[in-house]
Amino acid sequence: MHILITGATGFIGQRLIERLGETHDITVMSRSTVNDIERSHIRQIQGSFDQPETLQKLDGKTIDAVIHLAAVTGGSNEEDAFAVNVAGMRRLYRCLLDRGCRKFITASSIAAAGVLDPSFVPVELPIPDDHPCLATDAYGLSKAMAEEVTRYFHRAKPDTDFINIRLGAVVPDEDFEPPIINTATELSVPYVELGRV
Repeated sequence: MHILITGATGFIGQRLIERLGETHDITVMSRSTVNDIERSHIRQIQGSFDQPETLQKLDGKTIDAVIHLAAVTGGSNEEDAFAVNVAGMRRLYRCLLDRGCRKFITASSIAAAGVLDPSFVPVELPIPDDHPCLATDAYGLSKAMAEEVTRYFHRAKPDTDFINIRLGAVVPDEDFEPPIINTATELSVPYVELGRV
């Protein structure tokens, strides 16, 4: 299987390359140079997934699946969040669909439910996949909108697999100290602090 991975220089992307690179042909798409690409069946396309000139570098390549990890992250402004996380992802997915790709794995975020707002309270627990977007920040809204884009493409191409994974706040092991909550009082930390991965 030939797999395209975006966001390959990130915490998760680097580990996916290590794991999947042992058994699959991998193309990584990243603005930065991906370190330690020594295996001959791992190739890099340098550039940004939301730019047409980068996507043209996919011409002539057969991509069976994409794992889309790249995004602008929390704290981004509306312009960047919507241009990259929504419009850019749509452009990437349209390009891949037109080239025959039929498996799309999208890294979404628990921020799509609205957990970055300090006053967020979920409608129900555990937070279901169809929890309404209560985001008051551009990043959370952009991730919810990106999920809707995948649903749109699935309606148009029902023979195609689309998987949205709502990741928690990814932190390195050394920073993984869960907050201590006093259950006798109101929640004293933003809800997102409870979603560390």
